Amino acid sequence: MQKYQLIQLLLKNFSLTSNDVFSKYENKFFNGNDYSKIRFFEDVVFNKLQNKNEDYIIKKCASLKHHMDRRSPLDYGLDLLYGWIIEDIIEKLLINKGFDVFISSADADREFLPSKLIKASSDFHISKKTVEREVEILVDWKETWSRYNHLDLRDNKYLNLKEQNALLLGVAPQSNNFLLIDLSKPNLPFEKNFITAYRKYGYSIMDVQKHLMNFNQVILELDSLFS
Repeated sequence: MQKYQLIQLLLKNFSLTSNDVFSKYENKFFNGNDYSKIRFFEDVVFNKLQNKNEDYIIKKCASLKHHMDRRSPLDYGLDLLYGWIIEDIIEKLLINKGFDVFISSADADREFLPSKLIKASSDFHISKKTVEREVEILVDWKETWSRYNHLDLRDNKYLNLKEQNALLLGVAPQSNNFLLIDLSKPNLPFEKNFITAYRKYGYSIMDVQKHLMNFNQVILELDSLFS
């Protein structure tokens, strides 16, 4: 399945509509043009982007060669958009379960950023009762976690998140599996290695299947951490 189809599947699995997720972008437009963010994101989800929108993505992403890996500017930009949409879906799911969610990443405003403004900060700051944690959202589009039993984090993302005692919260839309790893725990077996998919060094953890669970289990785990 294509990534936009997997997003549709995730929405369906949780009985969400695109309006449930994107209504917060009402009357918001991308900087410097009249592209409605609601319409833009819906067109991404339903694979209806116009040529002018694709040209806009290419223009914004053409200079981000380090971040693109082997992707074209358009493919990289679409991956950014898919990632934002997944974050917005998970934000909605967490809010529905009583968590306060603040999107804390550098691209929280959903704008394509120049390289100097792209940072490895966590995606969410979430709270419940008196407990607050940083959360990084991960997406497994190809079922790597379940099939190959490992998870990769590029560059120094692991070190930055470990310093924040962040939580890794991931989703594999095809299987509807979720993943939760608490980086505040000692002796997690992350190791530095060369990650072929990124063509650069990063950090990997093996035996990741034991961290897979359904969404209800994620909420039970989070409730115990936030009690």
